[in-house]
Amino acid sequence: SVVLTCDAGITVDTNKFTVADTSGNAQTAGTLDAAGAVSFDSTLDIVGSAVFDNNVTVAGEITCTSDERLKKDIRIIDNTDEMLEVAKALTDAPNMYGWAQRGQRGSGMNVWRWNPYHRGFGGEWTNADGSPNINSAEAVKATEYYMELFNYAPPGARTGTWSDQIEAFRAGKVAMMTANDVFGAWVEDAEKSSVVGKVGYADLPTPILSGGFAHGLAISKPGTSSECEKVMAGEFIGWATGKDMESMRLDEGIYDIARQSSASNPKFTSLMPDDFNEAVKATSPKTSLLIWKIPEWPAIGDELGLVLEELFSGTRSDIQGSLDEVQEYAIKYLEKSK
Repeated sequence: SVVLTCDAGITVDTNKFTVADTSGNAQTAGTLDAAGAVSFDSTLDIVGSAVFDNNVTVAGEITCTSDERLKKDIRIIDNTDEMLEVAKALTDAPNMYGWAQRGQRGSGMNVWRWNPYHRGFGGEWTNADGSPNINSAEAVKATEYYMELFNYAPPGARTGTWSDQIEAFRAGKVAMMTANDVFGAWVEDAEKSSVVGKVGYADLPTPILSGGFAHGLAISKPGTSSECEKVMAGEFIGWATGKDMESMRLDEGIYDIARQSSASNPKFTSLMPDDFNEAVKATSPKTSLLIWKIPEWPAIGDELGLVLEELFSGTRSDIQGSLDEVQEYAIKYLEKSK
């Protein structure tokens, strides 16, 4: 892994680059390679290509000019420990924040993004006997980690929406975020984004899982009370997410996909940069619907989202006690809904 640390601005449009140690300004018009750590006390200007094989620290500006875009040759993070370190290193408030995620309450808001950490850290929604397991040690650990990341997020992020997160990133105020694949197109929208061509895409750091790279459809339990309605609903979903419909959407430039096979479809891969496509492929094997797949989930998830927002914003401080409350709520709600 390579950690790139800058105390000033950074503009990178090159493919890859590496340089030798220097205590002054570094300027190169060709290709430079160095396998060791690199440190600059002043500015670094590169015209051409470069490869970093180790840590790079720059006290001044980095400006790289090339026809190529930044690729995964510079890999910022591999795991959650590194992500926390990099989020801290890249935070230079109020100019730049290292990380952003939505904190607003809701089963489809903060819970949706907290859940991949919860499940990645080993958390499960139920015990072996099917009883709720919301207040596990793994859930507490994931929440502790998630709350620490918010120390490097923009003001308001602890109760912010997905739109707040995306717009902060597109404005160049946030260094890292995780999002559904559909938002890649938003980042690369030249009319609304100031970071077009300056974004690198990568797989999620270990052990974080993916809650789904696609937006899908679901069958309504109240709306399909008869067997016929269930069959018709299933047929509709099969049609809407089928290969033909997926192909037609891609023809229209609609980036969101619902089939794993589409991640390798040239119609999809041609719409976004290569590293984006590689990230989608790498994330696919660890992608599943991570929410608790029961009819009672929306109510339980919303209660969990409320408690998480209060923890994020500082209204609460006892993580274990707060999750214990959600656990008790889930037990009572499930009993009531029988």
